[in-house]
Amino acid sequence: MTLRNGFPAVSDAADQFDIRAALRATTAQDANGNIKTGVSITAKSLTGLVTAGNGMNSDIAAFDAVTNRYGPVWLSNDGTISVKHAAAPSANSRIDLICIKQNETASPASDPTDGPEAIIVTGTPAVDPVTPATPEGALALARVTIPSTATSMTSTGVIYEQMYPFTASAGADLLFRSETEKDAWTPWEGQKCRLLDGNEYQAKSGVWVSPNPAFHDMASTVQQQQRFAYAHR
Repeated sequence: MTLRNGFPAVSDAADQFDIRAALRATTAQDANGNIKTGVSITAKSLTGLVTAGNGMNSDIAAFDAVTNRYGPVWLSNDGTISVKHAAAPSANSRIDLICIKQNETASPASDPTDGPEAIIVTGTPAVDPVTPATPEGALALARVTIPSTATSMTSTGVIYEQMYPFTASAGADLLFRSETEKDAWTPWEGQKCRLLDGNEYQAKSGVWVSPNPAFHDMASTVQQQQRFAYAHR
């Protein structure tokens, strides 16, 4: 461990890894120092960045994001871009994973090219298909289930599931998609978060707790009543 070169500095001595190390101070981290990768919270990111395009294309809307490759890497997409899926499988279904990544040829990375890229990891067809692995250094945005009957990304049976996490500035409240995602995060004492459903939590003694349990109990009761009413209508 050592004190790294700062930036900006008259010496201009900071390399890319010095800069990434410094950027950690601007990005939310968990109790173990892991940075919060993901997409910045905007009105569009809350409604879904990845949608069906023309033919076998998926469209990715504009976003700002933080990935992690030996430190934070900031990526920005300033307009809608399209990525093309392979033709639908001849039988069963498959799950394709749509990701973004900053490619780097310089060590310790070993990509074939340099620069940002939106990529599709094509899944394996199966009766019960599984999501392919996210490439090293990439950020998964969405997974798409494609049945054998699909002739375009708007065909019946094509299912989009947004899966990108949300990033945050250091010290800011975090946003999680689900209880599972929340519970996978190791919070520092006093860290706050909320879920997409609006429920709020704060970390106490390493555990997420609700600051207003009565409210959540009431909300849960209302949800149960709504499900009961729906089931018996």
